[in-house]
Amino acid sequence: MRRFFAMVLYLCFGLPLALAALFMLASRPWILDREFYRKLVTDESLYAALRAPGLATGAEPELKLGELTLNGPALVAAAQKNLLGSELKAFASLSVDAVLDAVEGKAGSAPAIDMGAAKRALEARQEALARDYTAALPVRAGTPAQGDLSFRPDSVKPERAAELASRALKASIAKIPDRVPLALPSTREGSAPRALSQAMVNRGIALLSALSVILLSLLAWLGGKDAGRRIVCAGRYLLIPSLAVLALGIVLFLPGASILQGLSPPAVHVSMTGSGGGALRSWMARVLGQVSRGFMATGLIGASIAGALISLRRVFNPKEV
Repeated sequence: MRRFFAMVLYLCFGLPLALAALFMLASRPWILDREFYRKLVTDESLYAALRAPGLATGAEPELKLGELTLNGPALVAAAQKNLLGSELKAFASLSVDAVLDAVEGKAGSAPAIDMGAAKRALEARQEALARDYTAALPVRAGTPAQGDLSFRPDSVKPERAAELASRALKASIAKIPDRVPLALPSTREGSAPRALSQAMVNRGIALLSALSVILLSLLAWLGGKDAGRRIVCAGRYLLIPSLAVLALGIVLFLPGASILQGLSPPAVHVSMTGSGGGALRSWMARVLGQVSRGFMATGLIGASIAGALISLRRVFNPKEV
């Protein structure tokens, strides 16, 4: 009866707590690592994949941008030609800093992403973007509705269509706010967002780990009849979550990119199998590789400790084995 009760408590409380502790331990190396996120958003492999022609051909036929209706493939093709430069990398890197500053409580009471540089870059390339967008538009008969720039009527010359697109783009850029607020949880309405630091993460991990060890020890004491069986029981309780974390790391490291490819939107799926597929898969391998290493190392260490505890049964009862 005690063993059954211990197993029920383990499944309801011990296993989730142990999984949470191991998951946090595995995530600790990169969870607040600015350099890790900067490398992800500025990696040249990512931008090579974003330049792939398949990304444009796989885009939605029509996209809504405020009051405008735009042609998806034409917009992506124009953006690929004009916007995937150093400005986008700089904006991505600054956004990472802004988000982490907000998370760590370094951005004050009103954290936000500064859009000024991005707006200036868009304004500088506005005419070229409109011209390339118009050149990629399908041409057909008919009169578009107000705000519909998803095609070029055959009665409108390319120069005139580019001028109309430029005006619409200029108006859309003007509506972009200079700062985009970051909504983060706070202790109460109107107060500053709760800050998270590496020290707090470490304390949280230590607390979760300590609670997990205490609970698994109590459950092992409840489920075993003597010292040997209790130690073996504790090892088995630790082995299950450790193997789960190890398996997650292996899945992320080996077929993770393929799994994400299957779950990705059509446009991303096309880019992964097209000319930019190699670059995108390379980028995803770097992302998943660094994440998976933490899970594999944590799971392997936990499984090793669990195996050592289980093997101690030979000390208490040499006849068993």
